[in-house]
Amino acid sequence: MDRRKLRVLLRHKSAMAGLLILMLFVLLACTVDLISPHDPLEMSATAKEQGPSATYWFGTDNSGRDIFTRIWIGARVSLLIGIGCVLVSMGIGIPMGAIAGYAGGKTDMVLSRIVDLMLAFPSILLAIC
Repeated sequence: MDRRKLRVLLRHKSAMAGLLILMLFVLLACTVDLISPHDPLEMSATAKEQGPSATYWFGTDNSGRDIFTRIWIGARVSLLIGIGCVLVSMGIGIPMGAIAGYAGGKTDMVLSRIVDLMLAFPSILLAIC
């Protein structure tokens, strides 16, 4: 990316706000073990269904587990799944596109039709199966 495009991006307030939120989300998901003193699986009979406090920032659930820690551990898992999906898609899409572009002709047409067929089905139908 050339410097002019980067300058335009850096001046875009909405883009920078989104980037800041994303960076905060990733940072918090990666460091929740250091920030939260509670184990996400630890149950406490005395701390059931407490509201937000200095000890439990988001309160506790009906088993006495810290909700803050559980949310951010879940965020970490979601981030890892998202990154994994992108890597698998790249692992399939880049070689397929390279083969289609290099070979051309009938190979390109067949691979293009396969991709068109996959894109013809809504994602929700594939998720249900």
